[in-house]
Amino acid sequence: MAARPVTVSDREISSFVSASNPNHSLAGHVSEKDLAAELTVAVRTLRRWQVERTGPPITKIGRKIFYSREGISTWLQRREQRPCRTRSRRRSAR
Repeated sequence: MAARPVTVSDREISSFVSASNPNHSLAGHVSEKDLAAELTVAVRTLRRWQVERTGPPITKIGRKIFYSREGISTWLQRREQRPCRTRSRRRSAR
């Protein structure tokens, strides 16, 4: 007899990932949907970054994708840029 696959709903996974459950192994991780909302980008953009290997590192469990807070923080720090110095324009003497 074959074992039946265990299915877990998105709601159940969200409750595992929540900060209110710090003892769970997924504590400190956010879902793809939550990160997209935080960064104000589409989930599709996160997936494109994943394919291009330009986004934050992922943790994949089955078909679900999660992002660690630590990985997101490191990724954001690497993307940080110093503002460009503006050049003052010299007026030519006339």
